[in-house]
Amino acid sequence: MNADSFTEKTGKVLSGAVQIASQNGNAQTLPAHIALALIQDDSKLAVNVISKAGGSSQNAAQSLLAYVKKLPTQTPAPTNVPLSQSAYDVLKAAEKSQKDQGDSFVAIDHLLLGVLSVECIQLLLQHVDTFVKDAAAATATAAICC
Repeated sequence: MNADSFTEKTGKVLSGAVQIASQNGNAQTLPAHIALALIQDDSKLAVNVISKAGGSSQNAAQSLLAYVKKLPTQTPAPTNVPLSQSAYDVLKAAEKSQKDQGDSFVAIDHLLLGVLSVECIQLLLQHVDTFVKDAAAATATAAICC
C-alpha cells in the first residue's frame, strides 16, 4: 500500500481515524475508527450515503463510538497508534475499488466502500436504527469480528 496513492482527503480521514484511536487510548486503529472518521469528515459523503439508505448518521456515529469506547484502552494513550490488520484490509479493499473503477488515486468514496466491506462494520450499522434499544447487542456482535 503506497500512501502516495491516497488523495489528500483520504489521508486526512485516515489521520482522523488514528487520532480517534489515540484519544480513546486504543492501541490500534480499527475499521470502526476509520468509519467514525468518515462520518465526521467535512465532505459528508458517509453522512449522505447513510441518509440515502434511510439511516441516521448520528445514530451510526453513536453506535460506532459506543463500540470504540468498549475497546481495550491503554494509559497513557500510545503516541503512535498503528493500523490493525483489519484496517489494512479496509485499505486493500479501497485500493481494489480504486483500480476497478480505473481511478488514479484512492479517494474517500473508495475508503467508504472498503469500510463497508468489513463484516463488523456491517453488523454495527445494521443495528443503527435500534441503537437506543439494542446498542449492547450490536456492540457484542461486532466484537466478535473486529
